[in-house]
Amino acid sequence: LAEKKYTQALDNYQQAYDIRPNIKVLDGILKLLRIQNKPDIAIKLLKKELNKNKTDANIQYRLAMAYQNNGQNDQAEKYYEQLLTQQADNTIALNNLAWIYSQKNNPKAVKLAQKAYQLAPESGAIADTYGHILLKNGNPKLSLKVLKQAAKLNPDLAEIQLHLAEAYIANQNKTQAKIVLQNLLNKESIENKKAKALLAEL
Repeated sequence: LAEKKYTQALDNYQQAYDIRPNIKVLDGILKLLRIQNKPDIAIKLLKKELNKNKTDANIQYRLAMAYQNNGQNDQAEKYYEQLLTQQADNTIALNNLAWIYSQKNNPKAVKLAQKAYQLAPESGAIADTYGHILLKNGNPKLSLKVLKQAAKLNPDLAEIQLHLAEAYIANQNKTQAKIVLQNLLNKESIENKKAKALLAEL
């Protein structure tokens, strides 16, 4: 792996896993499959492992993540829901499922995002999800408060800055929104196109 000989590394990890299965080695295999851009193989492996123990929360979590990273949100949703029946306070599962629900305009998104935020208020990513979902669900004032906190926790994350600008706009504070968007445009980020579009509307 250190020498970037990924095929050989994967073969050795798989042999080790066959001898003595454990999460550390499995994570090594999954990492290599991500590097090699082989999400379907990773999903197939995780489904096979889950068939051995249907209630294995570690495998459920990794399978949900694998589906979500592959853009298969319906499948990810299924496994996050299963996981939360066993680990109701799993903040990442709560946060990710809330985001998936929000994409479908499922009203349960707010409650899940709020619970994740209450459990992990110092996580910028979780605060961002909650704040953005609040904005989408017609609560701009609380959204702005939460997104300000998210931006403070993760000041360099462009997506959070973009959401913060949207919250300022929703609260009729175009001046502050312009400042946030202009600062965003001064840095190279994947959100620049969206920031330019928002700025043009102000």
